[in-house]
Amino acid sequence: MHDEEASKWQAVFWYHYQDVGYEVFTIWVTERQGVFVPLRSSSVSVYEKIRTFSYIDYFDYDVSDIDPEIWNIKKGMDCKYSVSSDVKNDSDFEKMIDITNVPERFNHFGYFAGNLSEEMGFTRYRVQTSSSSQSKALPFPYTAEEVERLSKALPKQFDWRVYGAITPKPSTLYADEYAFVAAKAVEGALFIHRGGKEAAVPLSVQAIIDCSWGFGNRGNDGGSAEAAFEWMMKHGLPTDAAYPFKNEQDSCYIDNVEIETKVKGYYKVPSNDVNALKLAIVNHGPVVVMFDHMNMFYSYGIYNETGKCLNDPGSGNRQGLVIGYGSADDQEYWILMIDNGIVQIVTRDNTCGVMNAPIYVTVNNMCFK
Repeated sequence: MHDEEASKWQAVFWYHYQDVGYEVFTIWVTERQGVFVPLRSSSVSVYEKIRTFSYIDYFDYDVSDIDPEIWNIKKGMDCKYSVSSDVKNDSDFEKMIDITNVPERFNHFGYFAGNLSEEMGFTRYRVQTSSSSQSKALPFPYTAEEVERLSKALPKQFDWRVYGAITPKPSTLYADEYAFVAAKAVEGALFIHRGGKEAAVPLSVQAIIDCSWGFGNRGNDGGSAEAAFEWMMKHGLPTDAAYPFKNEQDSCYIDNVEIETKVKGYYKVPSNDVNALKLAIVNHGPVVVMFDHMNMFYSYGIYNETGKCLNDPGSGNRQGLVIGYGSADDQEYWILMIDNGIVQIVTRDNTCGVMNAPIYVTVNNMCFK
């Protein structure tokens, strides 16, 4: 590509959660001076048998440091930008917009990052989970010996839906899955914290979308459950009734509503350990996971095509919630809640990387109002 060695990465977006259309984003990247550099990006859209194609070549991509003077606002100017108005200072902000827009500064925003390594940052609809050295998750509170001993008493089948620990999820976009995953994990933890004697309370997905920007999330452009947990440790989370879902990001008004619960901490479950994950699910509630969804096509039954999706560390490109486990036809499986439904995915061979980086959350009950 452009006479340079390049890597090719792709991301697929499906329309309306049905097989009516999809869009494939592809980007070719290379490395210069320790910086990932785009060479070409393309988009192929297929919708109801209509196919369109477009691409951008990055011949003059700049890897030099950004001049800090660009961010200085001249005295007396308003901090605003309008494409169509005659505001006289529009041009002064175009340099800032050129830097933060995609294709001009790919390395600073990573829109087309598809399935890139975590150095490339977040994509349009997700954030890669932190590496073990960066994650703030607490260590698993069980030794290997305790896991082996306690797992012998675990039920053969388990599903938190049977206990009413999770309320139905809203119809979110792919980009919002981090928010619903975080909210539903906290719902389950709160249900357990209250002894399972009260019905699960629907918690606000919208508050996470609107308000957790300062912790690394990006509203409707993606985020991570870990960042949402960090935000909830400081600010807490209201109910969905107090802060209802809109399916689009809006201004944050968390300070004007009553808080239902606050995250106390979150814990990393040992990687690729079936018994540890089962123990975490039964004792602590639904568990947040990353998994590879790029080549995973599921309709019903147990998904067991272990070779169709990736399972190596760092391959996760989607976030979901493991709410239980079971077995059928001599196969054990996880019950995985994702943005558009439930998948039964075989536990064998760490299929699709479900067991790479599981985390569960603990909460405080009505800690402050």
